[in-house]
Amino acid sequence: MVLPDSRDLINLLEHDEPLHVKEFIDAVSRCGHAIVLTLINVTEVLAPVLDDGDVDRMCRTFRLLKSIPHRALRESFLIIEEIDLALKAFRSGASAPRPLNAYVLDWRDTITPPWSVDVEQYLCSSEEEFLIESYRGNSDFFRPHAPHTAALRDLLGDNRLTKPGERRAVARKLFRGALEKHIRRQLFVAPTGEELERFGDWLYDNPMWCPSFWLSFALYQRWVDNKTDPMEEGDTHDFNLAMCLPYVDALTLDRRTMTYVRQAIRKTSLAHFDQRLYPDLSAWFKETCLK
Repeated sequence: MVLPDSRDLINLLEHDEPLHVKEFIDAVSRCGHAIVLTLINVTEVLAPVLDDGDVDRMCRTFRLLKSIPHRALRESFLIIEEIDLALKAFRSGASAPRPLNAYVLDWRDTITPPWSVDVEQYLCSSEEEFLIESYRGNSDFFRPHAPHTAALRDLLGDNRLTKPGERRAVARKLFRGALEKHIRRQLFVAPTGEELERFGDWLYDNPMWCPSFWLSFALYQRWVDNKTDPMEEGDTHDFNLAMCLPYVDALTLDRRTMTYVRQAIRKTSLAHFDQRLYPDLSAWFKETCLK
């Protein structure tokens, strides 16, 4: 399964080059592969509706996208589900957490509040009807991270006030702080005090227990280190896709984000994920489907 970034999906769906859609579908089906759809790459592909208001075109694009063999992955739930499984394993003395199933049957199950789909919507509307209702009701659905960009940009600026060497010296403490923020928001029986410290240190030393969370933390630290790299609205999308790396067979990223990912996982137990990274969908296709 390959998770393409939005750039690759747009090139595939709207242009004949570098891949033709029919050729791609036939080859992917023949080889038993599938693309991975997430809240992020689907909404970015459909985002042109914000400019042209053409909901018929949006629905045609969505149908074409769904015609490709695919799976749906809930990237927005990965971190908290990882932490929950890891904490249960840690408390029980298990040697490793139970495997996390990140995939869902319906693409709408990848959607997070405030746009989540309830049971009545499932029964009463199709995916296309849901997309049209979302566009007409709150167009920010197609820019899910936009409202948070300013706050995250300010946070990035604040973090860059600390010298990289000083921040690395307290990396464990920063990691435990990031962990605590997640579990305070989500878990009912959250660890405190000494248990939180031991749990945080264990996760810090064993990235494979919470690979997406660990990767997201390390990736952000590498970004903070590069003080000349400003934050743009789409950066949150790219970083969230990168967080999915442990749960897909292949992931396409732009060169900038891929560099950060490689820096983050180098010389760690996540280093083997490097072989899953591709610069674009065409490179993955040639290596995987045209052998």
